[in-house]
Amino acid sequence: MNTSTLWIATVTGVTAFAAGAIISRWLNKPRDVTRACPRSHVPSDKVRRRIEHMTPSIFQTLTHEDCIRYLHEAGVTDALLQAVPANIDGSILMECATPDKFSFSTADKLFWVQIEDSEACMRIAAVLDAMIAAHPDDTAIENEAADSIVSNSSQKHQSGFVCTSNNYGMMPSEPTDLMLKWIDRAASAPQQPMLDIGCAYGVATIPALENGATVIAIDIEGSHLASVQVSAKQHGIPSSRLRCIEGHVPEALSDMRSASISHVLASNVMHFLAPNEVTKTLKTLYRVMAPGSYLHIQVDSPYIRGLGIFYYFYIMRRLFGHAYPGYIALPDFVKPFVLPYYMQGMHVYHIFDAEILQNAVRNVGFEVLHAGYEAVDVELDQFGYAYDGREATVLVAKR
Repeated sequence: MNTSTLWIATVTGVTAFAAGAIISRWLNKPRDVTRACPRSHVPSDKVRRRIEHMTPSIFQTLTHEDCIRYLHEAGVTDALLQAVPANIDGSILMECATPDKFSFSTADKLFWVQIEDSEACMRIAAVLDAMIAAHPDDTAIENEAADSIVSNSSQKHQSGFVCTSNNYGMMPSEPTDLMLKWIDRAASAPQQPMLDIGCAYGVATIPALENGATVIAIDIEGSHLASVQVSAKQHGIPSSRLRCIEGHVPEALSDMRSASISHVLASNVMHFLAPNEVTKTLKTLYRVMAPGSYLHIQVDSPYIRGLGIFYYFYIMRRLFGHAYPGYIALPDFVKPFVLPYYMQGMHVYHIFDAEILQNAVRNVGFEVLHAGYEAVDVELDQFGYAYDGREATVLVAKR
């Protein structure tokens, strides 16, 4: 493919992605109640007086049926309340209404718990927000807010995900199935150190160290690595078994000796790399990994919710035989319109289906043992990515 064709494809991809994301956000995402709620959505004085008799502490103990009854009394119509799933009770609704460190609106969080009618989200949010405003000293609010405060060293969060400090996305607060496979390999006491690329706050690094491995942790954010070092020290890990490298791949791998690394984990890294960087990274990994060691990759798939028109653009490029149909550059002026704030640090976005990722890995010499998909845990999917169980593309290969 010549340079001009690649340039045209990239510009077209950016335009299509931006248009699709903007339209998708406008049509599907509930707007912040404080900015977009019509006057009729604001509870009347009569409703406010009824709200004052209900406190957050009491509300969070209500069953689904009691919540529906109260919301109806507070002025939410039966037609809107039909959008509330039967598993939603007072504790879930109050968790959505409790202020968190990410400043998401109540309406947004109601939408993420599968109340998919944006009008219902805004109306219910207005009632819940008014209830909290009427009882600022309620102990339930204080306890929930305290639970949402995250220390830099532990990085725990009740939603199951932690936003990275460099706005490159999120890290799960518990190891994924693929991470667990990499962590389990530490039990075999490999002679060479294991490698965690894009380690973030160490969700996989620390368990591997606890399993007895020596680990090299790579991340582009120094504060992430500092957090990993603090956590390792708290777990009693000798500093000699953890080496941290701040930098980008493939450059951060260039000084490593051939066959000096054992098992490698690259979770949620490849979708930040351009095609030439993906190829160079895989070639370098093939060089530095010892024979018989295993490569573990996890990356966003084309089947996550929210890609908009870019999904169809991906399919079109896939049909035309592009080696990397899921690549798109993200100019700075586009990012505010197409990316949430916790992904504003990205400069490219690169999705892979199982076949594309498998071909890329196999072409540099690896033996692919498994290529497939993993689902986002719906119970932890605070950001609404779950679609059909194929949200993450995963691969295991042998050197």
